[in-house]
Amino acid sequence: QIFHRSPSNRSAAIVNLRPIVPGHVLVVSTRVVPRLSDLSAEEYADLWTTVRSVQDMLTRRCLADGGGNGDDAAPPAFNVAVQDGPSAGQSVPHVH
Repeated sequence: QIFHRSPSNRSAAIVNLRPIVPGHVLVVSTRVVPRLSDLSAEEYADLWTTVRSVQDMLTRRCLADGGGNGDDAAPPAFNVAVQDGPSAGQSVPHVH
């Protein structure tokens, strides 16, 4: 389920069907390519801008729900990871 698209439509954020942790989302390139190096410069920049936008969105949502990371005054923390290639653990050959 897509819940955010970048203004350029080069990237989107989707709910992970098999979340590893609560709130696990994927930010994907809308053009299907297996590796980060396959993205154009514009796609690469858009992907990371979208990561930042989604992180900001999730932060606002978490704080609005009264949460942080066990400390109501602290903003939530995030893991941002890329598994770029099969030997890095990438299970789906699509940048995300």
